[in-house]
Amino acid sequence: MNIDKAIQIGLLPKEFSGKIKAVGNSSLTGAVQYLTTLDVKDRMEKIALHSEEIGLANDKDFNELYMANMFFAEQY
Repeated sequence: MNIDKAIQIGLLPKEFSGKIKAVGNSSLTGAVQYLTTLDVKDRMEKIALHSEEIGLANDKDFNELYMANMFFAEQY
């Protein structure tokens, strides 16, 4: 993703400029680290034990707020 272009069209807020970084295929990197590095595997397992899935796809309030706050710039 080109962060500057995403900000320019309103996909991301302009306040994010200079504060975020596209990391590419982080799931592949994480999978490789999990399989090849013992301390990473242990840390990931600890995180998984304390993690909880929050399903937003079917949450009516979330969807309404998300759409209300989505802004696509009309001019580039």
